[in-house]
Amino acid sequence: GEVTPGLSQVEYALRRHKLMVLIQKEAQGWDGLDHTVILLSNPTYYMSNDIPYIFHQDTNFLYLCGFQEPDSILVLQSIPGKALPSHKSILFVPRRDPNRELWDGPRSGPDGAIALTGVDEAYTIEEFRHLVAKLKGESSMVWYDLRKPVHAELHSDYMQPLAEVKAWSKNHIQGVRHLVQNLRLIKSPAEIERMKIAGRVTAE
Repeated sequence: GEVTPGLSQVEYALRRHKLMVLIQKEAQGWDGLDHTVILLSNPTYYMSNDIPYIFHQDTNFLYLCGFQEPDSILVLQSIPGKALPSHKSILFVPRRDPNRELWDGPRSGPDGAIALTGVDEAYTIEEFRHLVAKLKGESSMVWYDLRKPVHAELHSDYMQPLAEVKAWSKNHIQGVRHLVQNLRLIKSPAEIERMKIAGRVTAE
C-alpha cells in the first residue's frame, strides 16, 4: 500500500537500501563493525500553550520512511553476520494516548507504524533508551548528525549522552545528512511521476 500519496512501502524500503549502500562505501576500512543510522523526526511547535502550528515533518526523516508524526526516531541497523547493505529498519514512536489524541489527532502507535510504513519493527519512544544503552556498550559506528539536531529534546535526552560516551571510544559518530541529501538528488520513476502530476495540476 501507499505510505504517502503515490509512494509505496517498497519505494521507501528501496530508499533505505540505497542509503545503506552508500554507508557500505563510506565504511570501507571499518571492517567488522556494526552500523546504526539514527534520524529524528521534527517536534511539534506551539503558537501558545495548547495550540500547535501545522506539523511539517523533517524532510530527511520523511524521505526514508514516510512517517508523518512528531517525536519519533528512525533507526537502520546492520545485521550481525550479514554484510551491508543488509539491515533492519525500526521506528520508535509516541505511545497511543486517547486523551492527547482528542487534542492532537490520532497516533499510529507501534503496531500502526509497522502497518503504515512497512518497517521491520516498531516500539514506543520510551524504549529507545534500551537501544542507546546497548550502543554505549558496543564497539559500533553510529551515523547521526550531531551538529544540527532536528529535535532538541530527543537529542538532549538520548543522543547527547550517547555522543559523550562515543567521544571516548575509537568509533566516533559520523554524519548522515549529506548521504541522504545525495540520494534525494536522483529521482526514482515514482518520484518523477509525482512531479509530472504536480506540474499538470499547477498548469491547470
